[in-house]
Amino acid sequence: MEGRRSHATVESKRSGASLPASPRRTGHSRLEEAGFAAVATTSAGVAWAFGYPDGERISRDEMLEAVGRMAAAVRVPVTADVEAGYGATPEAAADTARGVIAAGAVGLNLEDGTADGGLLDLALHVERIQAARATGASAGVPLVINARTDAFEVKGWDAARRFAEAVRRANAYRGAGADCLFVPHVSDGETIGRLAREIDGPLNVIAGPPAPPIREL
Repeated sequence: MEGRRSHATVESKRSGASLPASPRRTGHSRLEEAGFAAVATTSAGVAWAFGYPDGERISRDEMLEAVGRMAAAVRVPVTADVEAGYGATPEAAADTARGVIAAGAVGLNLEDGTADGGLLDLALHVERIQAARATGASAGVPLVINARTDAFEVKGWDAARRFAEAVRRANAYRGAGADCLFVPHVSDGETIGRLAREIDGPLNVIAGPPAPPIREL
């Protein structure tokens, strides 16, 4: 089942624009009934539901418990936002990926942002993605890895540097085995279009104002 669900998630992204819904609580079954092809957890929504602020303040076990509830309640693929993977090492990323799979999800977000507003070393995050990929392969689950870069959130950088670093990192993450590349904190259509042209893989952005309408994206 996990393999079929994961394959469906990847194919939906490859075939065109994918619109997974991100519920904040376990009302996700209604989103399935509305026709969404996948359900994506939101780290902030899950944390808030448990009384925590966002930013890995909720424990990994509590986060994965919520992911498990969602995966058990729907028949569509579930992908989990596990932020930076609860640890900076490849081993931590592998442990979190293992927990995601055990919870019944078939995909995860893995971000490179740090608590102080910086970015993890590029080579280190590449190793983390590779570790998550190997974990999925060992479990027989083609885990959908949505690699996120927070390059656009780094303070003190101008727009050109943020853009260049986002592209550099996204392409490196794609080469490491990521299925999708997530670049948040970008909302203008021109920049999104440039990212889509220069990133060699499926690009994810956050939909909704002030981003362009879905049809334009």
